[in-house]
Amino acid sequence: MGVQVFRNYEYKVFESGQLKALAVELMLFLTKDITNSNFMVVSKAGDMEYRDNIDIHQLGEVNEIGKKIEGLSFFIGKEWIRLFESNGNLSVMYNLSCGPEEATKIFSITEEILELKAIQKSEPGSQTIQENTESPSTNLTSEQILLAWGKAIKVVKKNLEPASFDTWIAPVVPGAEGNFLVLFCPNVFGVDWLKSRYKSLLLEIVQSIEPAIEDIIFRVAAEEGNDKQRQIILRVDEDLFDLMNKIYEKDTEGTIGWTFEKYFTQMIQSICQDRLLDSTDRLVQL
Repeated sequence: MGVQVFRNYEYKVFESGQLKALAVELMLFLTKDITNSNFMVVSKAGDMEYRDNIDIHQLGEVNEIGKKIEGLSFFIGKEWIRLFESNGNLSVMYNLSCGPEEATKIFSITEEILELKAIQKSEPGSQTIQENTESPSTNLTSEQILLAWGKAIKVVKKNLEPASFDTWIAPVVPGAEGNFLVLFCPNVFGVDWLKSRYKSLLLEIVQSIEPAIEDIIFRVAAEEGNDKQRQIILRVDEDLFDLMNKIYEKDTEGTIGWTFEKYFTQMIQSICQDRLLDSTDRLVQL
């Protein structure tokens, strides 16, 4: 069950800290802490569009949407609320996994904290609230979903470092299931990494191009062939991440231009290449 709603409000400039207050109130209502929350701003410079994650303190400094900032998204748990300017109005898209009663409360919290004045406000339970237990009103074709992904991947490429894009995004193969975008990854590790690190970004970009896409499903691509397949699956737990972070800090101390993700990506590539070469040598010896 879920709820998808668009509501239009009179445009306004927010007071300092007002958007931060909304985030805090929503986290309290949804019983989520900051580790389960993410905030993203969309901005433009010429023909370039950028999406940047911001922390809750930076969120408190955002006052206006529609000029320097094109849009603002709240990702709290599984709930997604997006604010953007549309035809001189402030529009809010609520993409929620909860039921109508909780959704109505979220509408109320948002409108009360931000002091929004609805242009067309429907009573709770009206047709404004659409439960996703039934078939979506817009049935997308596979071609429409793949076209949206083709456009989205160009935006994604502009927002990621080349090494990250080439390692994690470029290898995926898109597909479609109903109104869901399906991304097939080369291995289990790729699925886990994309889900944990990039799903919010990818979904934000894809739905900004085609709002009727409901979600993204990540799967391991099926391998075919008569020969025996060799799979190298790396599972990385939190302890290993902490250890690698310490190694990263030591190895890159005093250097410029490194990020943990770039370092991690190159290390994984190196490990995989060594493993594959080692496996190939053993096969040759046999």
